[in-house]
Amino acid sequence: MPITPTHHVLMILFVIGTSVFVLLAGKRAKSKGTINRISRALGISMLGIWVLYNIYYFLPGIFEWGKSLPFQVCDIVIVTGSLSLIFPFKFGRSLLFFSALTLTTQAIITPTGDQDPASLRFWLYWFMHAGIIALFFYDLIIRNYQPSSRKLFIVLLADIGYVIFITPLNVIFNWNYGSMGDSLPDGNTVVDFLGPWPGRILIILAIAMAVQGSMLLFWYGYKYFAKDRALTEKAK
Repeated sequence: MPITPTHHVLMILFVIGTSVFVLLAGKRAKSKGTINRISRALGISMLGIWVLYNIYYFLPGIFEWGKSLPFQVCDIVIVTGSLSLIFPFKFGRSLLFFSALTLTTQAIITPTGDQDPASLRFWLYWFMHAGIIALFFYDLIIRNYQPSSRKLFIVLLADIGYVIFITPLNVIFNWNYGSMGDSLPDGNTVVDFLGPWPGRILIILAIAMAVQGSMLLFWYGYKYFAKDRALTEKAK
């Protein structure tokens, strides 16, 4: 079932509300000196949602080799991002920063799969993707993540590694993980406009790397805004 415009708007508001709630909780914990505790709790909670999401897809009658394995980009982002809140996992923080707003938001702007609010899958889908966005803002604003060109380079290498890993599996088994198989996602997405397969694999990779790179510009703007705000507050 495709998502209706009303439900889509409501769920985008849900994503925004989730991020605001997590930020407020993080800010309060930071002021009380309990930031490590809430970080672990948040990481464990998001891993729990991811596990439930995958358990759902492994249920009899639902499991499909081409859809149920945790090989999607969002699976990797939420797992590594969650682990980075529990353990000192630097790569997870970098992947979260460079991929959440640039790649995960595609699943929010153009949601795929069953989007019936009466289904469990609908809510697991939105909790997981809202959680990824919330983790991004939490790690950036509350935990003060500091990106760099070196960290970006490592993430871009990981992108290439993902394509090298997933493409043979998509070809051999006729899957479409990462939207890089010889088929289109079930729903209208940006992939529909990227040309025929297999050429669109390189186009998808190039776009992903470009938008991830643009996050450094976002960072410079964020840093400038934060510095300017601090100077303003100091002047008062």
